[in-house]
Amino acid sequence: MNKTCLIYQPAGIGDILFCQAIVKHYIKLGYDVVYPVKSNLIYLKDYLVCDGLSIVDENSDFPYKERYNQGHKSVLNGDFVFINLDQSQNVVGWSDGFMLSKYKLVGLDYNVWSDGLEIKRNRDRENKLYYDYLKLNDNDDYYLLNTKHGTPPNYAELQIPKLDTKYKPVNMEFMEGTNIMDWIKVIENSKGIVTVDTCIQYIMEKLDIDYDFYYCYPRDGGKGGHIKNIIKLFNKIPWEYKKL
Repeated sequence: MNKTCLIYQPAGIGDILFCQAIVKHYIKLGYDVVYPVKSNLIYLKDYLVCDGLSIVDENSDFPYKERYNQGHKSVLNGDFVFINLDQSQNVVGWSDGFMLSKYKLVGLDYNVWSDGLEIKRNRDRENKLYYDYLKLNDNDDYYLLNTKHGTPPNYAELQIPKLDTKYKPVNMEFMEGTNIMDWIKVIENSKGIVTVDTCIQYIMEKLDIDYDFYYCYPRDGGKGGHIKNIIKLFNKIPWEYKKL
């Protein structure tokens, strides 16, 4: 009988990307990993491709669905493992922030997260967004502006100040027929970025980019404690965190 690891972390996109090293860890231990996600995020199965990983719609039928519940405690040993990453901070504490608590729950160093993230890119979709939707050219100089955070349709927007720069802004928008992975070419070719903290940061950690500036506004405006949840996560990108 195959061993099964069932993960509860159906959203947001950044959390799912961040947790892929946990997925790889359990696959190496001999588990088939079942990873349910929200229905509108099922497209991620085409980008997070790995032998031993099944990304499924949380509303579909899947192995051990009767054990899939936000209120269930994690079971970290045995032929069946259930990892409730959505509630990890309530188990290991809040001292390191809720993102780091996900790795602390399973006894892994959070610094391995980017090693576990592998994105299978769809160049055709990226080019369609770049050239057809946004009407960009290869020689365009622009910076990326993103004010939105959260998983649509439940997202919020931060009022980020206008940036004084020689580059034109390209605004990240939710456009019908596209998804966040389609933006990788746009992200890759940008001259700079101004963004609220969101899943873009996890994607950027895997890209070979050299920007003029990397400005990030924590989603609480930098006025609260949210920055401690993100400031340790990104080693490759020299983010400059701003306050409103």
